[in-house]
Parts: sequence; structure tokens; C-alpha cells
Amino acid sequence: IPMAFSLIETLHIGRDRKVLDFGCAKGFLVKAFRLLSREAYGVDVSRYCIDQTHPDVKEYCKHSDGIDIPFDHSFDWTIAKDVLEHVPYESIDAVVKKIISKTNNLFIVVPLGSDGKYVVPAYELDVTHHVREPIGWWANLLERHGGKVTCAEYSFPGVKENWKDHKEGNGFLIAKKAE
Repeated sequence: IPMAFSLIETLHIGRDRKVLDFGCAKGFLVKAFRLLSREAYGVDVSRYCIDQTHPDVKEYCKHSDGIDIPFDHSFDWTIAKDVLEHVPYESIDAVVKKIISKTNNLFIVVPLGSDGKYVVPAYELDVTHHVREPIGWWANLLERHGGKVTCAEYSFPGVKENWKDHKEGNGFLIAKKAE
């Protein structure tokens, strides 16, 4: 709930906005947004996680193949926290293109890399991580697929503050759909 509240406050996500948690896992952020009176939904590639979603938000969280976003409506905001680094390089363009096509605003949080390694050594322990790139690479990826990056920072209030010892270890990017 504190992270959802921080996102609402800092990103100015009003009560009348639809939010998608891309990579929602078991739907905890979806539930937090809903408790804070936001219309939130989630998608995840893990059928197990979706099956384990809390009953309060089960109807709002759906399984996805990783590219499809199985909702008929678009979103005012999409949050993709700690998920895009799991997408293989050969699929990342299609995933980002799909996300941007379904949302007006995008907030992503990704571990950053340099020379093929993560800045934060602990991130190397997750064998499902694929993408190890600097913040500029991520900004270019978003812009290539129709996003206009309005913020690319190494910290963000209320999100991943436990990693502040690694000043450039995480990227926080905000993009709007280009007009």
C-alpha cells in the first residue's frame, strides 16, 4: 500500500484513472491500488501467480502470453516494475510496442546494466533476468515504439529505496504516448 500510495501521489494518478500492473504476479499492487480507490487491473505470464491471486482482485488479474494484454479497454497508466528485464531480447520490442499501444502513460522500473553485467551484483542471481542495459537504452526502446520519455532517473520516491547504495543500479522511466 505505501508504494501504491507513493505512485499515486508522485505520478498524479487520479481516482478516475485506469491502471494496469504489467507483470502483476499475485496481484498485490492491483489490490493496493483498488484499496486506494483506483480502477486497477493486472496481467502476468505466470499461470501459477494468477491462480494464486487474492480473491478480492482475482477478476481483475488475467494470464497473458507476455505480449497480449487481454483487456478490451486501454489504460491511463501502466506500471511495469521489475518485469521487463525478464523479457528476452528477441521479444522486448513486441512487448514494449504492445504496452505503449494500450496505455497513455507508462512507468517502468528496471535493473540497469553496464558492459553486460548488472550494476547491482545481486541482480545477477536471478537466472530469469535477460536484459542488462543502461538507462539510455531503455529510454531509446520506449521512444522507438511510440513513447515520449519525460523522466529517466536513478531513484523514485517510495520505490526500491533499499537499493540507494547502488546509485545507478535501477532505472525509473516515465513515458507518455507520443501524439
